[in-house]
Amino acid sequence: MQYKMKKCVTRFDFFLFSLLFGTICVHLTTASVYEYNGGSILVDESVELDLGLTIPFLGGSLSSIWISSHGFISLTNQKDEKIIDNVVVSPFFSDKRFQLNSPNATYYQQTQTDSRLFEAISSNTQTLMVSDAYMPRYALVVTWQNMASPDDSSKVNTFQLVLSSDFERTFVSFNYDTLTWTSSDGIYASAGVEVYGSSSQQCFHNLPGSKTALLSQLKDTTTASRSLGKHILQISDVLLCSAKFDTDCGEWPKKNKTMSSGWGVFTPFFEFATEDDETKWNFFLQYKCKPGLRISPNKNSERIECVYISDYYEHSWETDISQCSDLNARKTFVSNVTVMQINDEPVTSINTEEIFDELRDTISPAIDKLFENIGVADVVHEIKNIISTTSESGETFLIVEFDSYVPADNKKLTNHSLARKIEVGVMQNNKINMVTFSKNNPLSVIETTDKCLQACLCSTNPDPEFCHGKTPKFIADACCGDCSGTPKSYSTSIKACCGGRILYDPFISTCCAGQIKRGDRCIPL
Repeated sequence: MQYKMKKCVTRFDFFLFSLLFGTICVHLTTASVYEYNGGSILVDESVELDLGLTIPFLGGSLSSIWISSHGFISLTNQKDEKIIDNVVVSPFFSDKRFQLNSPNATYYQQTQTDSRLFEAISSNTQTLMVSDAYMPRYALVVTWQNMASPDDSSKVNTFQLVLSSDFERTFVSFNYDTLTWTSSDGIYASAGVEVYGSSSQQCFHNLPGSKTALLSQLKDTTTASRSLGKHILQISDVLLCSAKFDTDCGEWPKKNKTMSSGWGVFTPFFEFATEDDETKWNFFLQYKCKPGLRISPNKNSERIECVYISDYYEHSWETDISQCSDLNARKTFVSNVTVMQINDEPVTSINTEEIFDELRDTISPAIDKLFENIGVADVVHEIKNIISTTSESGETFLIVEFDSYVPADNKKLTNHSLARKIEVGVMQNNKINMVTFSKNNPLSVIETTDKCLQACLCSTNPDPEFCHGKTPKFIADACCGDCSGTPKSYSTSIKACCGGRILYDPFISTCCAGQIKRGDRCIPL
């Protein structure tokens, strides 16, 4: 095989880069299809290929695929035009089958040793968008040569799929040599990754121009590659459903009382998960908080699943959704409690660093329930440290240190009152969610709330200069006035106020000299 680039072409996208760092030459080739002499010729309409190894694929793993003479590879053998329970990866996917006759042919070859091919793939993948090195250790090359249109056998296309992996990342490259037809019976072909679950479950990630006449331009354009006619997609991780997304849950969930106004955008994904030798197909939405808001200090998004409710024999989106809020506008405390048992088993001397995530995921819900029991609601907790220690009597226990972000309307809550509440709560019920807290070991609570913030919160310090009339009762956080001297008032995801007036949409309003203005800044005087 020969994998040399044939010419150097100027590209507008690199113009600014050239001005800043000197002239660069992006090597592009019109012969975008790798040479495919050798390998195997597909005799039947399809064949199953054992990869001989396992590579990452759409959030799960892949060890075998089917190659079809009709321009695609798939998880299962796709004989019919109607597709159910299959994943199709294709450079040119037509609803109508190709005319299979001479001189068309499908060639395929996989390798773990062709270093020149690996170097060519690596070179084409290294763009200004891919900064870290990628050198494949496995590649499958499938070439469909002279595929005839179902409507006119004189019109033929030649294109190629290259599946490659370094066993940490997997890429697919769609390479185009000739595209003389793009539709059949008025229906345009597509290119990309298409997931078909049941009749109502679909996730498509297609190249630009798919399902339109613009598909013919794929030969003269490029995606994440140094070569014209080459279009590269990363398919190791979950698949972004950029072109189509349908599930058994129907319409996407609408914002309701369980979802704070702090939620920003949500994005559809598909995951081909492999757990305990079982494959699960997950269609889900990823919600993301508005800028500056978070669910917890290190979390600003959440996955929402389409789940089956057996009592009603129907699917529905999850409704137990975490709140997005401005954690900076909450009262904050650093506390520690002592854990004696987990799952009715005494804690032993363990390396807590090695299993910190497991311990955190077990203990955190118990702390949430403990605060619920003592009447402190809507609190965000983050476990910071877990230390295993042994007493003089030889008893081993865990000291759990955690941060608490408490809604600011708990204005009477202090470090002393919170410590007392936790102490009483543990005495009344020290076993919560299979976690047993110590009744005897002392606990500590330290308040770390920003004092300036507390001074400007109307619910904490109703300064008559800024807060007029009866202080409104807030669900969570709000602020009147300003702590830093700048015109903009403090705002949160729930409510905000300025000059005593409540703003229900703080993201489009600004406090200017005690007056509410639209926009994100004040007009200079």
